[in-house]
Amino acid sequence: MKNIFQGLWSIYPGNLTELQFSGFVLEKSQLPYICLNQLANTLDTVQIPRNSCGSRFERSIYQFSIYAESDDDRSCILEILQNAYNWKSFALDPPRKLTLLEYLNDFSRNPEPQLYTANLAYTIIIERSTQQTPSINETRANTLQEAIFRRYNSYLLQKSDLPNFVSDDFNLEKESWPYIRIPGFSSREGWLTSKSRINQKTFDFEIYSESLDDLLEYLEKIENLYDYCNIILPETFMMFDWQGNSIEELEPGFWLGKVNYEILQEKLINI
Repeated sequence: MKNIFQGLWSIYPGNLTELQFSGFVLEKSQLPYICLNQLANTLDTVQIPRNSCGSRFERSIYQFSIYAESDDDRSCILEILQNAYNWKSFALDPPRKLTLLEYLNDFSRNPEPQLYTANLAYTIIIERSTQQTPSINETRANTLQEAIFRRYNSYLLQKSDLPNFVSDDFNLEKESWPYIRIPGFSSREGWLTSKSRINQKTFDFEIYSESLDDLLEYLEKIENLYDYCNIILPETFMMFDWQGNSIEELEPGFWLGKVNYEILQEKLINI
């Protein structure tokens, strides 16, 4: 399977209504309605062996949202899903490997007359080996922003399967999607050594797309391009450290994906 969405889809029971990937609820005439969403995907620091430059463990939470016209329908769907997914597994294409699919929790409520809902969440832990582009493994530049753009453009010279990188999206219409941007950077002092200072910088890649499948591919390519990459600036060495990613449907058919990075910047102290 190319991604977790496809893996969960492969187990989905055939006797239920079609699984949806849109978080926008359909009309009551279309109930029952079952939607799958990613709630979180972050760096997992619990797994042993520990994360290294060769691989890392990612902890994700995926949730099935169930909408039904009766309590009996909701309970039946919830039971079928739990029977289908509890203690199950599926294969993922490299560089990811599933290590755990575990029931997390479920919650039911009756938000309005003749509408019964339930949420069923699972924790998924995968091991991801780092796949870098060898020809552009190291990038030299005068500033961090220049290095990020230079690395991105170097990739586009070899392949053209990523969207345009924009610096200002305020005037872009939806017809301009897909595109990618970095909204800003934050920085704080980390720690000092006798000969250098370590700063911690954080920023997000934001990717806008009209297709969930395309967005998942863009996220994968961005992570392959920047995970643990080396940025060489004057008197500075930097390494990108992946912190997590997220997927959000802004409105029907329009998606936003984010990849979160922390950068450790070592700046030599001139004595």
